[in-house]
Amino acid sequence: MNDLTEDELNTPFGFVEYKLSNGQILGRGQALARNMPQTLAGGVKGFLIVPNASLVDVDRAYVKGGQLVARPALPIPENRRVKADGQETIRFAVPPGTIAEIDGEEHVIEDGIFEFSATVPDTYKVKIRECFPFLPKSFSIEATT
Repeated sequence: MNDLTEDELNTPFGFVEYKLSNGQILGRGQALARNMPQTLAGGVKGFLIVPNASLVDVDRAYVKGGQLVARPALPIPENRRVKADGQETIRFAVPPGTIAEIDGEEHVIEDGIFEFSATVPDTYKVKIRECFPFLPKSFSIEATT
């Protein structure tokens, strides 16, 4: 900050505030260079200067390697059919702590493995959320006889 001129210190700029631990964006705003903190809360939060913070979609981006990047899609299997025999299972990895909502019932996936089997033929609606850095995802699983 000592290298900046008085005009530069009084110039507003955009920023995003993010968790240093994983890059998750906590908010965005505008500030004067002279008021810009580098980190807050004992090094828990960071700030990244961006050209136009109001255009940053905080739900679809995060900070990785000091850059603003798009959150990736959750890699789930293309084949989402199982036999309704209670044995055949769909399995894929998700971040530990992910929430899977199946037909409105929430399940916390502590071990990082989504597993689904069924004994009743039906089309099950699934919502995967709280799966940072991945984007939330909604899809169906068809359980057939």
